[in-house]
Amino acid sequence: MSRIFWFLATLLSCGLCKTREYNLTVTSGLVSPDSGPERIGILINGKLGGPEITAEPGDTLKINITSGLMEYTDGFSEMSIHWHGFDMKGVPFLDGTGYMSQCPIEENESMIVEFVVKEEPGTYMYHSHTSVLVADGLAGPLVIQ
Repeated sequence: MSRIFWFLATLLSCGLCKTREYNLTVTSGLVSPDSGPERIGILINGKLGGPEITAEPGDTLKINITSGLMEYTDGFSEMSIHWHGFDMKGVPFLDGTGYMSQCPIEENESMIVEFVVKEEPGTYMYHSHTSVLVADGLAGPLVIQ
């Protein structure tokens, strides 16, 4: 019951809610995360590890995702991003589970993901659900304040 009350109180105070826009460009490049030998990894906006996405309950997140992957590994050139811990009711096709709830983003294509934050404050994450991309760097923090 307290979660329902918390969510309703958040929605009632939405005069302060914002639309927060982010751009994520996913490419591959040489990385050396542990100062070892360089290898190919996944970069988001040119860096290993994605940028922090922040929002408050009731805000709308609008995220433009562009895939710059070209035949990365095992013949994969498509990718998707899952919003870990987020209940995507009403927009299940934006959940980021490639080949299950949405088609993956093909190389040199973009997709806009837009949803209202309904989750309680805390630290969440976004990550790939396609191939081995999460292990190679396609992940980042998502903080609800």
